[in-house]
Amino acid sequence: MCSTFRACISDRRIVSWLLFGVTARLLLMPITAHWDLISNFRMGNNIVEHQAYQIGFPVAYFYAFLVLLYRPLFPADYFNRLDQPGIWVDLLQPQVYQFLFLAKLPFLIFDLAIAFLLLRLIEDKGKATIAFKFWMVNPVGILATYLMGQIDIIPTALVVASLYFVRNRKSMRSFFSLGVGALLKLYPLLFMLPMIGFLSKQSSKTRILFSICAAFVPFAILLPFATIEIARLQGAAYFQRAFEDFLFAWRIVIRDFATIYPYMIVYFLTVLYAFYEPDWSFEKLWRLVLIILLAYYSMGFFHPQFFVWVTPFIALWLSKNPRTWKLFAVQILCFFIYTFNFERGMAMALFMPINPEFVNWPTPIDVLTSIASTREAAFFIVSIFQNLFTAISILITARVIFPKVNFKKIVGEIFADR
Repeated sequence: MCSTFRACISDRRIVSWLLFGVTARLLLMPITAHWDLISNFRMGNNIVEHQAYQIGFPVAYFYAFLVLLYRPLFPADYFNRLDQPGIWVDLLQPQVYQFLFLAKLPFLIFDLAIAFLLLRLIEDKGKATIAFKFWMVNPVGILATYLMGQIDIIPTALVVASLYFVRNRKSMRSFFSLGVGALLKLYPLLFMLPMIGFLSKQSSKTRILFSICAAFVPFAILLPFATIEIARLQGAAYFQRAFEDFLFAWRIVIRDFATIYPYMIVYFLTVLYAFYEPDWSFEKLWRLVLIILLAYYSMGFFHPQFFVWVTPFIALWLSKNPRTWKLFAVQILCFFIYTFNFERGMAMALFMPINPEFVNWPTPIDVLTSIASTREAAFFIVSIFQNLFTAISILITARVIFPKVNFKKIVGEIFADR
């Protein structure tokens, strides 16, 4: 839609939605936080002050950079307070609001980058506006990035940038973007094989090889730690947890030595499709990314912030299929109910900067327990919505794979009177 940034901001509809979305984000930035954000700054400060290097958690170096950047703006011992016992909100007073605002400010840059990349990726002006509107009011991104203060928006932006570069036939930049994103969260590596499959239709083997190498260039910053045994153990544990506890959490044990991972099967099917599909197109690629992520949410274990990864591709899908917005609305509702499983971390405790006593307020699970009598019953109620979330993910996946199939007609025929 927009060939340049100036062309984008000359559209009044774009500007109005941009101002609304940015205002909402700015208002939330200083008054909410998840304790993961504080923990990340603690690790970053330990790197700066005590050289406590983190090979198993590379994202800590991003926060070390922020500590170095913001340290002159706060009292000399400000970040060292995070190592002291006590409630973090109390420890960071009286500048807690300034701290939270600055802590989340870098996320806004990547958030807006995704919004404008969506405008560049969609050629039709009307469809691009739909995607932009969805992104600016996207409750999942606002929750994870500005209420929780999670970093997932950055690798998400790098994945979208990677697809933008692929579309413009800049494969080395594309794979480098994936590599940088994978330093923060490993999931961008999932898209390497499908992208190689599609690139094999239009690029030389030499260019593909250089592109693959570009993806691993960012990991070179970890090489100095390779000789440190504890660092190697941390790195191995990081990879093991990512795959066993999250990606392949659903496993079927056949024998002690034989295990089936349903998500692995689905993933390999997408890879095989990428290599054997004769006609490459950018739309087929982003649809494949959408399938890979929806399958993960259906078959793996994920934290609330992980759902941010798929939202740009939901925006792309809605731009092509605006009538399916109700389906995604129900899915997002189910997602928010799913977050009840994380109890205090996803309840009023997020608003502790306003009042530290909010941490003691009842959680949604507590409320459901008072209604259903037992915590097991409360978690069962939440699991109903989690399963509905999975069912919607499967339905959307089916619609992505078979775009010309009329599912309403099929369902109507199944339940029609015979």
